[in-house]
Amino acid sequence: MKQIHRLKLPRILIPVVIACVMAIVASLVACSEKPPVIIGFAASLSGKDYMLGVEGRNAAELFIKEINATGGVAGRRLDLLVRDFRSDDANVAPATKELIDSGAALIIGYYTSSTAVAALSVPEVSGIALISPAATSGALTGKADTFFRTVMSSDNDAKHLVAHMKASGFRRVLFLAASWNKPYVDTYAVPLRREVDVVADIRFDAIDTIDFEALRLLKVDPERRYDAICVVASSLDTGTLAQELALRGLSAPLYVSGWAGTNDLVIYGGNAVDGAVFVHQTDPANPGVAAMAEHYREVYKVDPSSSAIQTWDAMLLAYTVIEKAKGIPGDISKTLRATRVFEGLSGPITLDEYGDAQRDLYLQRVSKNRIINEGKVE
Repeated sequence: MKQIHRLKLPRILIPVVIACVMAIVASLVACSEKPPVIIGFAASLSGKDYMLGVEGRNAAELFIKEINATGGVAGRRLDLLVRDFRSDDANVAPATKELIDSGAALIIGYYTSSTAVAALSVPEVSGIALISPAATSGALTGKADTFFRTVMSSDNDAKHLVAHMKASGFRRVLFLAASWNKPYVDTYAVPLRREVDVVADIRFDAIDTIDFEALRLLKVDPERRYDAICVVASSLDTGTLAQELALRGLSAPLYVSGWAGTNDLVIYGGNAVDGAVFVHQTDPANPGVAAMAEHYREVYKVDPSSSAIQTWDAMLLAYTVIEKAKGIPGDISKTLRATRVFEGLSGPITLDEYGDAQRDLYLQRVSKNRIINEGKVE
């Protein structure tokens, strides 16, 4: 019988062969995997207006980590690609274009109305959805564009603040606001001027540019003396300004914007913001919000701000449309345009044909270094 000789490999070659086989197997597995869905994240993560963006990014990263741990969406992993505006609206357009060129299927962010307006000037956004958890200017409402919001316009915020002012007997208001976020600021300034006597409307680029001597003269002038103050600025600027006013004896009952309605308001304002009133779209006592907050606290060792909570809602919307579109990047934007309701942390959130959300509003107040919810406003 003919003897069959088995081929024997030199021992030195065995590891090489094993490595080659493993590489081929890995290659075959990789070919069978669907590519990830890239979600862009665009916000200020540094500079004077970093707070909303950092807290939002933290929430987005935590959300994506959870989704990927359970297998992703429609068999695809989610990847978060982040860009920083550095608190300068001049950086919005190039950062947005970078994300689009890098393959983002949609972009979440644009926490101030001015950044949202700047992003919509980029020609390339006509083919990609932008989702904001926080931009609330009425100037963005009712537009047939690719901009979507998981929060309502702030048009009604001032109405409810004015109602509270009048019920409290305040009629003469000092208005102080960040000059660089005009679309948002005007949603407060215009209704205020209609309903109360705005004794001065002061816009500032930085706190140290404010003429506090002029404010002192207002305070002592019987004809122009203010009995309440309304500040529309970031939590950092609002808290710092409240401290400066208190140090100079210029304080009065304080009303602030939803923009400032984060834990940083208390951190930067301290006792100077105690009693401050504002309107917000997040109810911290809601079970869904409370569960998310507990998880966020476990991971980051701090309470989530409204920015983090609202970003979670934006991520839930993104998850919903990616799942409906079966993870196909080219179908995600058109699926979002057709979406009229999705499940948020607090329950269903509806979107109109322009991508504007409808939600409940809550009156909130700073009390003893905590933000408390005083109930829904109608």
